[in-house]
Amino acid sequence: MPAAIRRILTHAALTAASLAAVGLMLAYIATIALDSLAIGDMTGAPAATASSESMANGLYWQLPLRLAAMGFVIVVAGEGLAHIFRRRRNSHAT
Repeated sequence: MPAAIRRILTHAALTAASLAAVGLMLAYIATIALDSLAIGDMTGAPAATASSESMANGLYWQLPLRLAAMGFVIVVAGEGLAHIFRRRRNSHAT
């Protein structure tokens, strides 16, 4: 495997892992907010517990996965374009 591709995949994997960890934290914060909404307000409005529980379950796996996938794609695209333009610039210099 060429060094450039290995570098691109390493950076993309590290970014994906970092964003997945951030996504887990955001999902945890979002479920705390959903739980506070499920309690209801002081006016006696009914609380929507079933929908907030299903949304929380979806958040725990969707948010980290989507953040990691988007980060991986963005880093691969950016590093790939940088590699292409870097190669072009170096070939014109010689």
